[in-house]
Amino acid sequence: PSANPFTLTSNALGRVSVRVNSGTLPTPVRVNARLAANTSIATVSSNLSVAVGLPSQLNFSFSQGTRNIEGYNIDGTPNTYQIIAADRSGNPVPAGTSINFVAEGGQVEAIKQIQIVNGIARTVANFVSAEPRPVDGRVTITAYALGEESFIDLNGNNAYDLGEPFQDLGNVFKDRNFDGVYDPTVDEFVPLTINNSSACVVPTNPLLFLDASIPSISAANSNPPTNTCDGVWSGAGQVYVRRAAETVLSTSGSRPIWSKPADSRLLGAGASVKLQVKNDPAAAGATDIYRLVAGDTLCSAGVAGTFSFLVGDANPGRPNANFPDPLLGYDQFPRLNPMAAGTTVSASSPTTGVSAATVAGSPVPSTTQVSGATVSYNFTDLAVLDGIVAISFTSPVSGTSTSTTVRVVRGAAATAAGCPP
Repeated sequence: PSANPFTLTSNALGRVSVRVNSGTLPTPVRVNARLAANTSIATVSSNLSVAVGLPSQLNFSFSQGTRNIEGYNIDGTPNTYQIIAADRSGNPVPAGTSINFVAEGGQVEAIKQIQIVNGIARTVANFVSAEPRPVDGRVTITAYALGEESFIDLNGNNAYDLGEPFQDLGNVFKDRNFDGVYDPTVDEFVPLTINNSSACVVPTNPLLFLDASIPSISAANSNPPTNTCDGVWSGAGQVYVRRAAETVLSTSGSRPIWSKPADSRLLGAGASVKLQVKNDPAAAGATDIYRLVAGDTLCSAGVAGTFSFLVGDANPGRPNANFPDPLLGYDQFPRLNPMAAGTTVSASSPTTGVSAATVAGSPVPSTTQVSGATVSYNFTDLAVLDGIVAISFTSPVSGTSTSTTVRVVRGAAATAAGCPP
């Protein structure tokens, strides 16, 4: 605000009104007033604070309640997505600021308004699992609002000056693979009122780098190359700030697999399965082969010990060559996904003289990456040399229970002929 003094004439009631216009700096402000004819008669206003601005991209924060929900086989499994929005000074944006949400699958609330809760600007959108469901079980949710591009304020005047590093944001898109790359044959462009066609300025400061959580169409990350920026810093609501997150719709059933590299004591492992391990199913190294935990034998076991594995869900993928994915145009192998958060992993033994228990990995955490579990076994009867460990997986919403077994044999290491006693 300006500090230059000026004079006004009071009205018939002896009142004077003054308008205060904010500048670019967040600061407390007081207005001093005194009579022109007698400057000893003076007063000062109560404290006025100038702090609130538009949402800034770096200050637009997006988080989800649970990263992996039991939603592949079930409609209506809930999740939540929270936005905390601040201006470039880290101050709360105004209450009522509108935030839009879009999703490639399931159903999400379309628009939410920012509320000030304990001085913090935030809002929460609800989501439920529903059709359509991506074949890989992974849904991208994107939030956006009118705001301004972030910049590095080199001279500290809280305003953009020509030559300062900035983010040049292009069009928002729903990134189905959540890989930060815009593929117009797969990803959906979000049609908004701001639609530019200039080349995007590539940020040189690491603080301004973009990634999959900031979906922005540019020639550098689209195929074919597409320019959707304006080439200059954009503020005052001339651009949409945005954030995206990936949620796993986990199946109710399990597909436990051995970690890589597999335990050297394993013999006669279950069938092998090829799983997609990268977001882009067409990328190099997108798939890898794992062994199922299914009736395997663990040799050279001691009187007591442990073994570990991955608690994968049963994502089906598109394994049939005669049934290619309608969007991607090629087959998509089952995805290596975690089971739903809250899934319990329990272990026991039907063999007399052998006990088993889960010592780590239960319940399954909130994660987009497959989590591990560790099971212990104990030969309580030293005359017993061979026992079965039964492992069960119980999903948190439907209560679906699936199981598998591992045979544990005490003695020497495994050979091609089997486990010697």
